[in-house]
Amino acid sequence: MPLNRHRKNSFTVFCYSENNISAGVASVGDYNTLILGFPFETIQEASARNALMKNILQFIFPD
Repeated sequence: MPLNRHRKNSFTVFCYSENNISAGVASVGDYNTLILGFPFETIQEASARNALMKNILQFIFPD
């Protein structure tokens, strides 16, 4: 799952199943970031949205 362009602290967190291109990229550094290549609201199941948001917030704001 290589990124087309990346820095040493960036990595793929989601890939599109049909072409294996990055659908989500995270970066760790002074500020942790996570960028999705699709609208968050397109996740139809509330439990899946809640779980993803929980994981994103834990990644961005670690203890």
